[in-house]
Amino acid sequence: MTNNKFLLRPLVAAVFTATCALSSNVIAAPVAWTGDTSNDWMEGSNWNSGQVPTSDVSAQISNGDTVEVAGSGSANSQHLYIGLNAGDGHLVSSGSDLNANEITLGLNESAEGDINASLTVNDADINAPEGINLFNSTKAGNQSAQFNQTNGTLNARKLYHRTDLNSGDTSSLSSNTILTNVTINTTSNESALGGLVGVSNDSDDAHATVESVIGLYDVDWTSNPNLDLEIGSDVRTGTDVSNSSISANTQMTVERSNITGAWLEFGEYTSTRDGINSIANTVTNTVNATFTDSTISLNRRMILGDVGADGTSTNEVLGDINVSLVNTTVDVQFDIQLTDIDVEDGATGTDRAYLRAMNSDISIGELLEIASYGSIDGTGTAVLDAGVILEESTLNVNGVIQVADIASELEHGSIVPGPSDSYTGLFEASNSVVSAQELVSGSTASNGTIALKNAFIALSDTTDPEDPNDEYTLDANEGALTLTEGSSLVVHVNGLNRADAANTKDSSDLYSAIDAVQVRLGGNLVINVNEELAEEDSSIDLIRAVKDDSLTLGTDAFTGIQGEFDSVSVTGLPKHATATTEVVEETIDGTTYDVYRVTFAGSFSLPLLAGLLLLAGFRRSRK
Repeated sequence: MTNNKFLLRPLVAAVFTATCALSSNVIAAPVAWTGDTSNDWMEGSNWNSGQVPTSDVSAQISNGDTVEVAGSGSANSQHLYIGLNAGDGHLVSSGSDLNANEITLGLNESAEGDINASLTVNDADINAPEGINLFNSTKAGNQSAQFNQTNGTLNARKLYHRTDLNSGDTSSLSSNTILTNVTINTTSNESALGGLVGVSNDSDDAHATVESVIGLYDVDWTSNPNLDLEIGSDVRTGTDVSNSSISANTQMTVERSNITGAWLEFGEYTSTRDGINSIANTVTNTVNATFTDSTISLNRRMILGDVGADGTSTNEVLGDINVSLVNTTVDVQFDIQLTDIDVEDGATGTDRAYLRAMNSDISIGELLEIASYGSIDGTGTAVLDAGVILEESTLNVNGVIQVADIASELEHGSIVPGPSDSYTGLFEASNSVVSAQELVSGSTASNGTIALKNAFIALSDTTDPEDPNDEYTLDANEGALTLTEGSSLVVHVNGLNRADAANTKDSSDLYSAIDAVQVRLGGNLVINVNEELAEEDSSIDLIRAVKDDSLTLGTDAFTGIQGEFDSVSVTGLPKHATATTEVVEETIDGTTYDVYRVTFAGSFSLPLLAGLLLLAGFRRSRK
């Protein structure tokens, strides 16, 4: 989200303005492309000044021509405008560097109308210290911007999309940003692609549709450790806006690329703002991003979804975020957060976010938060819907996995549930290995589901991150599994072999399992049994909680299993088979556990077979 620091610091703003005024005195007036002679940038007669632009001259291409730069030289300008005030423009550079303090594709600031703008650079570098802007518009009109770079370095302070509509404005915007084999160096803390689309304060009847395509192929984006890369973010109406709408759709594809920074945010800040005249507005923000064969390294956070619904009851906000990881490695130092909702004054907000990982490895320093955070005043309607789905992947969380766990929000009054609110979270793992210090699912007023298929969860961490020497004192949140009345544990049983960290990803003939130190049971247990399950008597150890007498127990800590599921249901058993559950204490491989055991009595168990033989004999005797 953009913060205008100058608004908070008038003295700095005054100095900045004065400096700009002084600078403008030494920068020559912009020169315009005419194309009178050819399409060659380097031919002075193609410019209205009669000279090729230099680094202290701004240049504009807005007469619809396609300008070409080729050869060993470079194209230079102060601020390069490609497409300006309802005029089209296109630039293609092959083998020649492009140097400009700032580049803008599609600027409408003084004339309404349509703009088609494109920039294509092959086998060359782009140097734009102040950044590259796609859509920097304050006037109505349809705009199309295309930015392509192949084989080079992109040095830009930031990459940005931006447009602000005023009363009565209607715009249809589309952008296509494709970078291939490019090293990106950004110096700003923030780059925003596919977002920064808004309706200005006190505006009515403004409408925008935005379609953005982003492709990063063999890209290395590692320059700034404080980078906040926002995808499809800041889509919002201002205060006291009425009868306006924004629909933004961002499609992102990343392949064989490396992204390093502080934050990676998808759909951050999708909102309607307050005001007594903020009525009948709709904001929809959809982001679909897929990372394949890539690495993501963040020293802060990854956030999926951020919805703020404010104003009157006629305002509606929807954030729909989907991020997929395929053969990708993710390392986040602090947390991954799915959904962050704020609903006030009767408005309706839906925050939907899903993270899917296939054959990927995810490491999180502290927290995985799934549909577990928000601020809701109870007067409107809030929908939280989020999930993490793992397939043949590993997930390591040094802290807590929360699945629709809003207990602390309820306790502190941050969330006041309304009659139409819905809070649901899903954590699903298939052929995957998961480790964490704590896993909490569900709470009063929310529903959390843990669904496991051939998966193994280890909750065995008993170390205190704040006091690593305190390894023999067990705190209540260490090695803990907490299933509340608002949770469901769904387990698929494909075989009679227990999943573990060694065999989970290599076998499909398993039943899922959880290892922990302290387990609090509640909610619903659902066991789905494969119909081909062996029909002889058998048992599975669904949960094992170690009984460790060497640990000193902290407040509310214990070892073993406490409580019971509110309900247990088993589906898919062979005909005549039954299933029973119990908690037993048993020593396995020298370690004593509380075991949540499910025992199957097969359809051809010995007692049943004896009964069938006796019945057959009785029938023969009657004959």
